[in-house]
Amino acid sequence: MSSKKEKSPKILSHKVKYSAYLSQIIFFLVKYFQFLLIHFLLLRVSILQACYHAKSCFFLLANPLTFCYNDVKNQRGKIMPQQLFKEFAQLDQVEAIVLGGSRAGQHFDKDSDYDVYIYLTDSIAPTTRRDILSKYCSYMEIGNQFWELEDDCVLKSKIEIELIYRTLDSFDKDLQTVVLDHQAQNAYTTCMWHNLLHSKIIYDRDGRYEALQNKYRRPYPAELKKNIIKKQLLLLDQAMPAFSKQIEKALKRQDLLSINHRSSEFFASYFDLLFALNEQTHPGEKRMLEFAKTNCMLLPQHFEENIQTYFQKLYTEPAEAIKLINQLVTTIKPVIPQEIIGSF
Repeated sequence: MSSKKEKSPKILSHKVKYSAYLSQIIFFLVKYFQFLLIHFLLLRVSILQACYHAKSCFFLLANPLTFCYNDVKNQRGKIMPQQLFKEFAQLDQVEAIVLGGSRAGQHFDKDSDYDVYIYLTDSIAPTTRRDILSKYCSYMEIGNQFWELEDDCVLKSKIEIELIYRTLDSFDKDLQTVVLDHQAQNAYTTCMWHNLLHSKIIYDRDGRYEALQNKYRRPYPAELKKNIIKKQLLLLDQAMPAFSKQIEKALKRQDLLSINHRSSEFFASYFDLLFALNEQTHPGEKRMLEFAKTNCMLLPQHFEENIQTYFQKLYTEPAEAIKLINQLVTTIKPVIPQEIIGSF
C-alpha cells in the first residue's frame, strides 16, 4: 500500500474551476485597465488640443481691448505668424489687423504671400516697426510707398509678407465713393470692396472693422453696375483713345512695349466690365480668368479660348491678334442686357 495519500477527484475539480475563474478575472482586469489607459490618453490628447487651439484663438482683455486671433490657422495646417500680429496689436496706434489676398481664402499656393492690412489711428515709427519685424523676418524693406505705405519682408519661414498701413476712415471714404456714390474707375473699380468683404479679421480692438464689413455687405448696386459697364465700353472700343485701337496701332508698328502695356490696360478694363456685369466684386489682378469661369454666369462666347489664343499670337501673328482683340469686344456686347445698353 502506497504511503502517499491520493487527492480526491472532487478536490482537483474545484481547483481547476477556481484557476479558470481566476484567469478570467485577471483577463477582464487587464482589459479594463487597457480601456482606462486608452481613454486617459485620448482625454489627455483632447485637453492638449484644446489648449493648443485656445492659444491660437484666444481673447485677451486689456484697457479694455478685446483681442481675438480669428481663424488664423489656415486650411493647410501652416500656422501664421501669430506672435508678430500680437506685438503689433499691443501698440496703441493699432485698431485693427486684417488678412487679405489669397491666404484669407482657399485659393493659394506655396508661393502666395501674406497680405496684412494694419489700420492705424496714428503712425508707427519706422524704428518700432523694424524692431518688431526683425524678430520674425530674414529680410525687410521698411517704408516702401509705391502705392500705399507698406513694409515688404520675407519671414524666416521664407514666405513673403506685406504689411500695408491704412486708416479705417480713409478706407471707408474710398469704399463710399464706389459702393454708395457709384463712381466707376478706369479698372479694378470694386477691388477694395472685395478686399473688405473677403478679408479675415485677426484683431479688431473696438469692432470698427467688423462694423465696416457689415455696412458694406449689401447687394451690388444697379447704378454702379451700369456706370462701370458704360465707362469700360468707352475704354475698350467706343472712344477715340480706346485700348483696342491703341493695340491695333502698336501691333502694326510692332512696338513691343506698347503692345504689352496696352494689352494689360485692355484686359484690366475688360474684366472690370465682366465682373460688374455679373455683379461680382473684383478679386484683383491675380487669377482673374479662373475667378470669372467659377463665379460668372454671363460670359462671352469662346471667352477663354479667345484670350489664350490672343496671347499666343500677340508677338508672332499680329494680324490674327488684331482680329482676336476685336472679337473679344464684339462677343461681350451681346451678353450685356439691352436695358443697360439703352440707358447710356
